[in-house]
Amino acid sequence: MTGVEIELKAGLAPLVAATLARRLNRLAGPASAPLKLAAIYFDTADRRLAQEGIAFRVRREDGQLVQTVKAGRTQLGGFHQVREVSCRLATPVPRPDMVADPLLRARIQEVAAESPLLPRFETRVSRRLWRVQHANGLVEVALDRGEIRAGPARDPISEVEFELLGGSPEALFAVARQLIGNLPADLSIPNKAARGEALAAGSPRRLKVAASKPPVPDAGTSGEASWRLALGSAARAIAANLALTLSSDQPEGPHQLRVALRRLRAAERMHRPLLAANISLLIREVAREIGRAVAPLRDSDVLTAELMAVSDDPALATALQAANSVARTHARSELARLQATSFVIRLIELSAIGGWKPEPRREDKPVEALAARALRKLWARAAKLGDRLSTLSDEDRHEFRKTLKKLRYCIEISPVQDSRKPFSSALKKLQEDLGTLNDLSVLEAWQPDATDPDDIIAAAKAMLLKAARGRTDLSLGRACRHWRDLRGEARPWDADRSPSRPRSRNR
Repeated sequence: MTGVEIELKAGLAPLVAATLARRLNRLAGPASAPLKLAAIYFDTADRRLAQEGIAFRVRREDGQLVQTVKAGRTQLGGFHQVREVSCRLATPVPRPDMVADPLLRARIQEVAAESPLLPRFETRVSRRLWRVQHANGLVEVALDRGEIRAGPARDPISEVEFELLGGSPEALFAVARQLIGNLPADLSIPNKAARGEALAAGSPRRLKVAASKPPVPDAGTSGEASWRLALGSAARAIAANLALTLSSDQPEGPHQLRVALRRLRAAERMHRPLLAANISLLIREVAREIGRAVAPLRDSDVLTAELMAVSDDPALATALQAANSVARTHARSELARLQATSFVIRLIELSAIGGWKPEPRREDKPVEALAARALRKLWARAAKLGDRLSTLSDEDRHEFRKTLKKLRYCIEISPVQDSRKPFSSALKKLQEDLGTLNDLSVLEAWQPDATDPDDIIAAAKAMLLKAARGRTDLSLGRACRHWRDLRGEARPWDADRSPSRPRSRNR
């Protein structure tokens, strides 16, 4: 059997998997009887097949031995598209000569040369299957429980796979959104072969923070290509950091999730002339709402760490940890309400199969033209506020800070490498000053939700506020100086024009 497998995977906690099973029973009827699947993955001793992106397994399925080779995999988060070639075997010995695809068979034989294929790791899975008919296609949903084994090492498996059996890939994503859109899920999960290789190498896969800084397009790149690059990068980062926020107490999870969402919104702003209006609206509104949902948790994480750093009082630590736990629970509840998982699935869908172009189609533009348009608008907005920096209200100063962030994120995805360093350096200094002022505002507004009869957190907060207020005038003075410096730098998106000068001198 030869074909292309199109599927979306998501890691699920066991209790979440049980919730999904109940939903599937209501939607599609009872599952099939559980299938017991035991597979051994083979490779040369020096892992040549894995290095070529080829997975070679022999699996026992209902008493039958099936050899499957997967190659040419493309992956975006949990979305996988891979060429698959299978055949039945009489014995559990791998048979490269029986791979039906002649080109793939020749490639395996070339890569392996004369080296034997040896067992690398194995998987043991109990699988339940449902079939869901959607208007656009038929989707098979598999719930897998089991483990990956590599010698004495073990890595548990608890995941769902949505596989397209027929029709349009749109059906795959629609069914996934319907079933797990409001559930906590890991949409950054790699395939079992990749997880097994990592386990065999002594590095089992663990959830971790994903950097969200996108690759910079080359000069002359089309706007559409630039958008695909930025969208794919954002989808991966948001998927990984959302999973970390939903399942871990690591403070970097919500922080990097917010950063990735801001970068996505900056990319949408820059490429808006090429996008369908409904897609632009979806991205900027839902990304903003998800960012707001995790903002209180991020503030709690930061301020909890700051207060614990200046006090060794065990009672304060206990109260802070309790308040932080409340903030985390609330954030996760809000992410479920906003269907954050559904949003990530939609981002992966847009990046993997498209659907973001307007009708009628608009003429593509070079990324430089799109960047210049967006950056000029942002700069004009920043200048109106920056020239009055010393007299801005807290609210307007916060808006100024957000505008500069948008400016920086748009610069990051613009091909202005040769001329942006002086401007970016001055911008960074200004943002640091504004960040210090914003930290004070956040601390003043922070009202942790926890039972604290002795008001121990309030007393510690007052002490920290007293120290922070002493730095306010100094930070504001530096910010005014750094704004004048930034005003005097050549703008990288507008290098042919003379640098502007401030209309007033803030002191």
